[in-house]
Amino acid sequence: MTLRTGARWLASLALASLTGTSAALAQTASAPAADAPSPGPAFGTASLSSVTLGPYAFSPVRNDVQWDTSFIDNNVFVFHTGISSLRETTFEVPNGALIEQVGIRFCDSSDTAQFTSTLRIEDSSGGPAGFIPLVASTMAETPGCVYRTATLAPSIQVDNAAKVYSLELILDTTAGSNIAFGHARILYRLQVSPAPQTATFGDVPVDHQFFRFVEALAAAGITGGCGGGNFCPNNPVTRGQMAAFLSIALGLHFPG
Repeated sequence: MTLRTGARWLASLALASLTGTSAALAQTASAPAADAPSPGPAFGTASLSSVTLGPYAFSPVRNDVQWDTSFIDNNVFVFHTGISSLRETTFEVPNGALIEQVGIRFCDSSDTAQFTSTLRIEDSSGGPAGFIPLVASTMAETPGCVYRTATLAPSIQVDNAAKVYSLELILDTTAGSNIAFGHARILYRLQVSPAPQTATFGDVPVDHQFFRFVEALAAAGITGGCGGGNFCPNNPVTRGQMAAFLSIALGLHFPG
């Protein structure tokens, strides 16, 4: 038996934490929050992980728009004056993950001007893009700056090979309104790949309880089975095997 058979232990844990998948795109906005949520680590399927984009990550679409920065509540904000402006940035999350929420911190002190945001999804080979509305302001915000979250229902499954994902922010400015944004946070959930049509190991057929999870570990290069084309799903796992498989799965350990 090879060390990599310790993946059986990981497979059992994965079954307990499995979450469902989602298909079509939609959006609902949540109530304003005082601050951003605390995301979980970038592994496992039970907690949300995140990518945070600061104000300088967003580039103006037009190069003739003047902009400036300010410090509000110890945060850097980017704002424009006198003209509506579109700023955007691309981002990446792990392939196959589910984008569940997008949160943005922004300021709006105007009763007429508006802050709006969208998630842009386009084919990497070109063609028309799809747009999903995210958070927006509809009146003067109180106290002026908020962190607001849009929940995507259902979630968006990421396909980095075929799609390009970006956030677009529109600062609809009027004289003295100083609409600004601070940062954006994409919250996503990792998931286990769908089961393939054929089995890699002779003793873990397609109707086996752990088939999907064993196949995901094999496809990720974490396990090579126990020899002879088998996985030995009912054999015990030693502490050494467990250490080897967790280290491979999590990419441990680089000093510094």
